[in-house]
Amino acid sequence: MPSDRHPLAAALAALGEMAAGFGGRPPAGRLPRAGSPLPAFDFAAVDGPRISRDSIAGSPALLVAWSRTCSASRLALRAVDEVRSDYARRGIRVVVLAEDDDPAALRAFIREARVEVPVAHTPGLRALMDPGRLPWQKSFPLPAYLLADRDGRLVAATAGVPMAEVQRGRVRLAHVRAMLDAFLAAPG
Repeated sequence: MPSDRHPLAAALAALGEMAAGFGGRPPAGRLPRAGSPLPAFDFAAVDGPRISRDSIAGSPALLVAWSRTCSASRLALRAVDEVRSDYARRGIRVVVLAEDDDPAALRAFIREARVEVPVAHTPGLRALMDPGRLPWQKSFPLPAYLLADRDGRLVAATAGVPMAEVQRGRVRLAHVRAMLDAFLAAPG
């Protein structure tokens, strides 16, 4: 599916360029680089107002590509909510973009999880990684974390849930926190 057919294709494709350790480095020059603007998007929220590029404009934002059917995503959800709480005081907005073909099941899962992070229903999110266009992306890693600055430009990305955190039984998303801390510590 070409990037112009789904509003987040370019931003999610950028994850492959910036996140290392998930099937090797992608070919250079075919993907957006850090500094690329987030494309326009507008999705229905599971509960609450719509989530769009305009709704997060003016604040740095962490966009989390997530799926209810992905075990790593399920493990990370509470930690994503903790990141939201911890970094809201520092001006970073966190939103979850949830791939799910069953909106009712997604809504029930989010309510049962009792998290406060805004969740948008984005059916077919993984399908936009067309294997014919991006053959190295056949197993796009979820959850994925895309950081945009207050001007809506992609500045960093990472993915996954560290196995060491899973084994310790306490998922904190240290790699995501390190990315956010580095962004906040940078001048400008």
